[in-house]
Amino acid sequence: MIFHGKNALPRAALTSALTMSLGLSQAVPAAEGSGEMDVNAGLTQALSVTCTALNFGTTSIVEGTRAGGGTVVTLAATDGALTSTGSTAFALDNDSAATHGVCTISGSGSNTNSFNADITTSVDLSAATGETGPDTALTDLTVDTFTTDGGANDGSGGSTINIGGNLTIPDGLLSANMGDYTGTVTVTVDDNG
Repeated sequence: MIFHGKNALPRAALTSALTMSLGLSQAVPAAEGSGEMDVNAGLTQALSVTCTALNFGTTSIVEGTRAGGGTVVTLAATDGALTSTGSTAFALDNDSAATHGVCTISGSGSNTNSFNADITTSVDLSAATGETGPDTALTDLTVDTFTTDGGANDGSGGSTINIGGNLTIPDGLLSANMGDYTGTVTVTVDDNG
């Protein structure tokens, strides 16, 4: 009988080491945890500004060169009254179509501070659409120098602001320039809150 004592121990050790190695290489389950988190959202009414048109009405004006050159028609923010400077060869139509603009404000978080309005510096009016528009539109019929009146807080975060301005009518008009013109300005209101 032949004994291989030298090989018996290393084989046993190798088998044991291999068994242990296989046991340790198994995946350990991942740990999990959970917690609760609040999710919040708030809603509040935004400051709202709604405006009616600033309307200079109709100005009757002659064609060609006018004595005194161009004409500036001023519409007052306080009462909507019309005045003018420059050429005298025209007539202001003071019917109800001439009205200052009125911006109605609501939804402010401030119930005490007054409101200020910032208005686009100037606007060049363009031809109105439809039958009342001019055949050849002016490119330099301008409204600027906007003025405001009002803005006191009504105690509920609202107010009204009246708006006036200057309409500049250039000299040297053609009959094809006559008609209705329109434009848009941006009124930005600050509640000083």
